[in-house]
Amino acid sequence: MRTWFLSLLFAAVLSSPCCSPPPADPFDGLPAGEGLTENPARRPQRPAKEPETVAISHIQVSYRGAVEAWKKIEITHEQARLRAGRLLKLARSKGQEFADLARRFSNDAQTSDKGGSLGVVGRGELHPDLERAAFGLGLGQVADVVETPQGFQIVMRHEPDEAQTSEIVISYTGTERYTPRTPRTRDEAAALSHKIRARLAAGVDFADLAVEYSDLPNYSQGGFYPIFSKGTRNPKFEDIVWNLPVEGLSDVIETGTGFHIVGRRPVRRIQVRVISIGYREKESVDDDADRSRIEARALADNLHKRLVDDKDDFAALASKFSEGVGNEKGGLVPPFGRAEIPHPVEQVAFSLAPGEISGVFDATGQFQIVKRIR
Repeated sequence: MRTWFLSLLFAAVLSSPCCSPPPADPFDGLPAGEGLTENPARRPQRPAKEPETVAISHIQVSYRGAVEAWKKIEITHEQARLRAGRLLKLARSKGQEFADLARRFSNDAQTSDKGGSLGVVGRGELHPDLERAAFGLGLGQVADVVETPQGFQIVMRHEPDEAQTSEIVISYTGTERYTPRTPRTRDEAAALSHKIRARLAAGVDFADLAVEYSDLPNYSQGGFYPIFSKGTRNPKFEDIVWNLPVEGLSDVIETGTGFHIVGRRPVRRIQVRVISIGYREKESVDDDADRSRIEARALADNLHKRLVDDKDDFAALASKFSEGVGNEKGGLVPPFGRAEIPHPVEQVAFSLAPGEISGVFDATGQFQIVKRIR
């Protein structure tokens, strides 16, 4: 009897208002908001001409129930709003480093270690409200707090910390690293490289000349390198790149490997959906599971007709028929830049406008149809 009574008493005490857990502190761990001096240069001021891409970093403040929020996050939606307001005040204050605030307080685990950097982004890559804020900033400015399904976002625009480049190398017999595709002397290599440089300056396509002349292994991809961040490549190469404007072209540079021409390109990532229909490379009566090339082409042509003529849903057809990457997500492929996916698919994808659907094309044992999303 006494045990039963004590149990009831203990439960009543725990449930009473005086003993309920204290509410989470929205400012837990943050520096004080008093005594700060605002840096006017960080106030948003819409640029006269909005850029095509922006380099941005962000601080994310999640709350209990937000999309992808950590389980340990206990603050409510309203408390998260208050916390984001304090962080915005800090981010616009003199003596505060945005990257340091992101490392210490952002709830985005994928970017906090990088000072909140989202890299260089283009149109269609962000939540619409976040995009509107980011593209309305000048360099060094911090936008007002933006709410997204993941939480509240504080965004700063900064100088690009990523670059996309392409390169043509003309080597010659006896160079240290590369073997020329066509045997030539040093003088012949020098003359050819200056001729190519003049054609590039006149507007001839860099990728076309790389395919025709470059002795680098990436010549088949138009000389493109994947997007890279500062501090990850040879310092001498980075000095060349970061001193070029976007769409700029270096002089001919001679090294022990040959004569180099470097072009700086806009950092562009796009996203597509893909339908892939595979076929067996060689006819075999023992392999009934695989389609013949003729059967695969017929299926791909039929799907293309349904997409273009009948306006069928691309994602639905990809989920049902595609045998490639992302088929479980309606054929959706993660965003990518140049030189990051097989070249035939890349060429088609970058030639499309958002919303446009490609024709059927053959890409190494698969017939593919691509739809550009953004």
